[in-house]
Amino acid sequence: AETRWGLAHLDEAERRRADDAVLFTVLGGKLVVYTIRFLAGLFPRLMARLFTRLTPWCFFFLIGPNCRTGATTLAIPACRYESDGGRAVCLEVCKAPVERFFAWMRVPLHLAPDMASHHCDWRYGTT
Repeated sequence: AETRWGLAHLDEAERRRADDAVLFTVLGGKLVVYTIRFLAGLFPRLMARLFTRLTPWCFFFLIGPNCRTGATTLAIPACRYESDGGRAVCLEVCKAPVERFFAWMRVPLHLAPDMASHHCDWRYGTT
């Protein structure tokens, strides 16, 4: 309900600030995020692999059960954002902000949602 309210009532700048605040919090705070950003500048492939290993354990409560499918890829068989929130929530609350934030952190992340099946593939890194 709050997510849909935000989509309907907040302008783009306010949503970006809210998205960033949530992502900073979920990832452990500013010190952790800036440390990740620094390390990703030095070791981009290592950080992509690290996030691929940590995501199934750390973010299942947000996206639902997920599993590694490769060194830098994950599969989410039934993403909660897609199944519970629909297309707008998936694209505007999850995909766009998360891809933007992770690019800023220097750990590029590409989300490939399938709206029909609620499946989503994630790929960390540029390769």
